[in-house]
Amino acid sequence: MSAIEEQLQQAREEVQQAENEQQEAEEHRRSTADALAQAEREAHETAQHVRRMTADTT
Repeated sequence: MSAIEEQLQQAREEVQQAENEQQEAEEHRRSTADALAQAEREAHETAQHVRRMTADTT
């Protein structure tokens, strides 16, 4: 393999690695967004429950 072919192969590998890292980052972002949405739903439900409980005691 010539030096140019080796450089080209190295560049391809680096591009593939960068694409893999980008995909992992996107999956992590989606997972984090899902977890945040779930936490927001739970907080909203808890707030509604507290409001109902305190309304019953007044």
